[in-house]
Amino acid sequence: MPPPEELREYEDILPGMANRLLVMVEKEQKIQRSRVWGAILVALALVGVAALAVWQGAPYAAIPLGFVGIVAGIGQAIIDRLLGGRPKGAPE
Repeated sequence: MPPPEELREYEDILPGMANRLLVMVEKEQKIQRSRVWGAILVALALVGVAALAVWQGAPYAAIPLGFVGIVAGIGQAIIDRLLGGRPKGAPE
């Protein structure tokens, strides 16, 4: 998001531009939140399937499922922290 001074300049050049930028930022934030929730759901599903596999007596099948689920969840958190909630390549 540009600083307020730049937003005023955009608005002077093209009326309505500041609002369009705000709408664009809000949409991107909504998309980012849905990506995070999607990754969390996938990770939980994998861990849940791993727990089910252990319960059914197949611990060797559970190990890779649980590992991938945990790594996916931790990986998403690390990526989100490193990028500061921005998608890769997005301007700061």
